[in-house]
Amino acid sequence: MPIYDFECSCGNKDVDVYDSPVETERICPVCKTGMRRLLPLIHISPDLEPYLDENLDSLPVYVSSRRQLRDELKKRRLVQIG
Repeated sequence: MPIYDFECSCGNKDVDVYDSPVETERICPVCKTGMRRLLPLIHISPDLEPYLDENLDSLPVYVSSRRQLRDELKKRRLVQIG
C-alpha cells in the first residue's frame, strides 16, 4: 500500500500512513473532523551525477549528462555495452 500524509484544518498532521489509493476519510484524533490527504511530492532524479571518465581517451573526459556521454562515445566510435 502507498504511504500518504494527512492534514487537518486544526493543524494536526498524520504522516507516513499506509493507506489504500482509493479515497478514504480519516478522522482527526484532536478535533474529530475529517482530515485531507496531502499530495505526495514527486522525486525527480537528475540525469546523472557528473563524473570524470578516465576510460574514454588518453586524457580524462568530464561527463555531465547521458547525452554528452553518447556524443563522446560516438565521436570515438565506441559502443556502450550493458
